[in-house]
Amino acid sequence: IEQIKNTVSCSANHLIKNLTDANSYTLEPKKFGIYNITLTVGNSILNINKEGLSADAVAEIRVYLKQGTGSNTVTWTTGIKWLDGIVPVLSKNVGDVNIVTLSSIDGGTTWYGAVTNTWK
Repeated sequence: IEQIKNTVSCSANHLIKNLTDANSYTLEPKKFGIYNITLTVGNSILNINKEGLSADAVAEIRVYLKQGTGSNTVTWTTGIKWLDGIVPVLSKNVGDVNIVTLSSIDGGTTWYGAVTNTWK
């Protein structure tokens, strides 16, 4: 019989951070659960800082990516397992929003990602 282990949720899901105009962003699930990012740079790098998450922590980050100037792309931190193994392609139109959900059940060692269709 497999023992069920209690986990500790370490996401700050109720806190939102608004960001814009950067080449690189660091997502901190211990501090913020929601990120609202307006993309205005050709390619932005998104990293995840798992500092403060215990090995048995459950964490989730929701990222709203809005095309501020259009045709902007995102390079994600390595190690994210994407739905169907496909890294998401973002909408290119100014004002469009893609919502990405990243979740981990092992303290941030492994992240699972999924993206919604485009919100216009």
